[in-house]
Amino acid sequence: MALSAYLSDKWDQRLYNWLLWLAGDPAHSPGVSSIYDPARWRRGSRRASGLAVLAGDAEETDDYMLAIAQDTAHGGDRVYAALVEWTRDNGTRGMQAARLAMHADTYRAVVDSGKRWLEDLDQRARRKRRAS
Repeated sequence: MALSAYLSDKWDQRLYNWLLWLAGDPAHSPGVSSIYDPARWRRGSRRASGLAVLAGDAEETDDYMLAIAQDTAHGGDRVYAALVEWTRDNGTRGMQAARLAMHADTYRAVVDSGKRWLEDLDQRARRKRRAS
């Protein structure tokens, strides 16, 4: 089942904002393992490359991405890598898939599943906030 355009765009924007927050510039974004460097956590600039960074959204997205990356039992490390590669948007989608040793269709499916996972984590967090 294809991901809705609305959810896809929503998470494309939030992931892009997250990379701006994390690295300051998505063109110079660090590799996939960089999120495990504790010195970089929560150290984003509110402005990067002249663009406003939404720190609150970025921090929430960071929490969700960490949760995904740490869930190796469900392939979270693979999903995390695909979401970062997708958001960095360096080269064609086929080139991105090849860097991850995936077929282009598989890559797209993993990215879509990652966006669904992010949405699920976001909805759970919202319900939890409303309940408290």
